[in-house]
Amino acid sequence: VLDNDYDKYENLYKLLQVVLADGPKKIIIFCKTKRGVDRLESSMRYDHNLKQFNLEAKGIHGDKI
Repeated sequence: VLDNDYDKYENLYKLLQVVLADGPKKIIIFCKTKRGVDRLESSMRYDHNLKQFNLEAKGIHGDKI
């Protein structure tokens, strides 16, 4: 069980490296809360370690149009 957001993000980053190694793909990631969606979107957009994958991240939840 992962107790903090940092551990969750680190594990997600490792998984993304494996999944995206063969080229671009479309991926949907579900979060438990709207705050989690916003944090993950921000992290994926601005994380320099993920820039190598040229990701486009878009968070969608009930407060978005």
